[in-house]
Amino acid sequence: MPIYDFTCNKCGRDFDQLCRLQWEGTVKCPSCGHTKVTKVISLVSSHGRSGGDSGGSCSGKSCSSCSGCK
Repeated sequence: MPIYDFTCNKCGRDFDQLCRLQWEGTVKCPSCGHTKVTKVISLVSSHGRSGGDSGGSCSGKSCSSCSGCK
């Protein structure tokens, strides 16, 4: 399940919430409980052993064996 970022329309707090892919339920602000929130577009972050622009390849055995794992 993805994590979505929201902003509360009442108190202005930014928060994230784990939701189903096709979420249609009510999201409540954790600070004030208000249900009028705006979904915020956020950056995608990917962490893994392969890909990326780390400049090295990772064998997955030990981070000391390559410079790719950070």
